[in-house]
Order: sequence, then C-alpha cells, then structure tokens
Amino acid sequence: MSFNATRHTWTIDVSSSAELIVLLALAELADKQGECFPSIRRLAQMTKLSSRHVRRSIKSLEKSGHISVKRRKWDAKTQRSSLYKLLYVEILEVLDPLGADTVSGGYGLSVSH
Repeated sequence: MSFNATRHTWTIDVSSSAELIVLLALAELADKQGECFPSIRRLAQMTKLSSRHVRRSIKSLEKSGHISVKRRKWDAKTQRSSLYKLLYVEILEVLDPLGADTVSGGYGLSVSH
C-alpha cells in the first residue's frame, strides 16, 4: 500500500486500539485499490490479537463504514479468505491521483516526501 494510505490510517476515528491495529494490518497488505484478502489467522498473527478479537474488529470496522467485506467461497461448503476493501483509499486517490506522497496530514498541513 502507498505510504499515504498507511499514514492516513492513523487518522481514522475508530472505537478501539484493536480496530486500529487491524486496520493498519489491512492497509499494510492492501494493493493500490485498497484491497486485500488475508486470512483471519494471518491478521491475528500480525496484530497479536486472538482470532475472535480480529473478527469482532472487522465486523465493527465494516459496520462503521471504514471497510467493506466480501465473503468468498470455493464451493457451497468451503470458505475462502474474505476480500477486504479499505473504503478511504478511494478518497486518497481523488486527493492524490498520482500517488505522489503529498496529502494533508490531517491538521491542515500539506506534507511532501
């Protein structure tokens, strides 16, 4: 993921530190479109949270509109990892379509790298 999107993740208003660390893990894994598909196990390993806590955080992040989750299956019985999309990445693309590492730092300042 771009430096801007990962940096912007720190400014997202979430309700718990667990949600923030899960969101940061998703941002770390996401492609330029803000999409990734890690397993719950991988997110738990990255964040040092239990699988149950990761699931709760994902559900809360989805409910609050920070991410979308598309549940995927191989067939009727076998589940694949879900596809996660960081919804704020689309806003960053509008602000910085070239990915030039220049966006507002959230405090009215423009930061360039």
